[in-house]
Amino acid sequence: MSGIYIHVPFCKHKCHYCTFYSLPYIREDMEYYISKILTEIELHQSDDARIESVYFGGGTPSLLSNEDFSKLISKIKGSFVVLEDAEITIEVNPESVTKEKALAWRQAGINRVSIGIQSFMQEELGKLGRVHDVSDIYQAIFDIKNAGISNISGDLICGLPKQTKEDWQANLEKIIKLDLEHISIYPLQIEENSEFGRSLDQETIDKLDDNMIELMQITHTYLENNGYLHYEIANYAKAGFESKHNLIYWKYKPYYGFGPAAASFDGKVRMQNSSSFAKWANGFSKEIDLASKDKKIQMAEYTFLALRLLRRGLVKSSFESKFGISFDSVYGKLIEELISYGWIIDLEDLYILSEEAMYFANQIFAEFLPD
Repeated sequence: MSGIYIHVPFCKHKCHYCTFYSLPYIREDMEYYISKILTEIELHQSDDARIESVYFGGGTPSLLSNEDFSKLISKIKGSFVVLEDAEITIEVNPESVTKEKALAWRQAGINRVSIGIQSFMQEELGKLGRVHDVSDIYQAIFDIKNAGISNISGDLICGLPKQTKEDWQANLEKIIKLDLEHISIYPLQIEENSEFGRSLDQETIDKLDDNMIELMQITHTYLENNGYLHYEIANYAKAGFESKHNLIYWKYKPYYGFGPAAASFDGKVRMQNSSSFAKWANGFSKEIDLASKDKKIQMAEYTFLALRLLRRGLVKSSFESKFGISFDSVYGKLIEELISYGWIIDLEDLYILSEEAMYFANQIFAEFLPD
């Protein structure tokens, strides 16, 4: 089983936290992009690849016209074996959703929408550089549901400057009332090449980190108590609504990436399209991630991606079957240390992260990487 990721690199406005590759939206550029990505998809067509997930990310994919979507989905279905129950997702910003667009998405085959809510507080939306109003959130979800799309995921960002526990609790209570099938909670990350990275001083950034663990603990308790399974570090879902697309990443399955800056994975080696629109359009060359060819890197990635799945965890026998080597011979000493700290739970053939370890998982995962 494989997945497909389509990167739509256009936005009307760059959010203050965003570091994803994006360009200002110009309709003529979008039309050129569509002509090129249709060619790129056709170049990789395969009768063998069985596609269980198609994901339109960005950027702002909801800027695509109804005709654009119809062309793209038709080309994908004509170039690959897309399973009947495949999850086909579009990322949207609330202000870009209309009743007409939602209906067209459903008719084109979209069966899941991931909506970038980020906050239910107007002041916080302003800090994040979002251009939608709180009212846009409710209208967008109303239009999506009325169009017959019943699998909706909502994103929130926690740990904003000056955000209190009470502020965050209010955001959680409001998203619960929407009765969505899936919720993603992303701690605010300050990257150097973002607007936040350029404008916030180090003291402010340090204070964000001090508050983050408590906010994530509040999130875990509240969402689980309200019927959402915490199945991955940043993700919660009602039963049966885990994201198929993200599970492909975490379960180390292959996927195709189309569009500028999109990544691909053949099951062993990672590749990256050019982050220059012009270079991508002039031949669709992919740069191989040389580090991903190293077996030690492959084993480390396989291990910590599996550990991100909080209930599934890492199955030792699956690791050994994939890499042909004893797990204990590679990570035995490290695992013993992590177990002794209470950060890994040993269930014989299965290792899972403890609840405490979820909140600083990236530091733990770094320990698996070769020196």
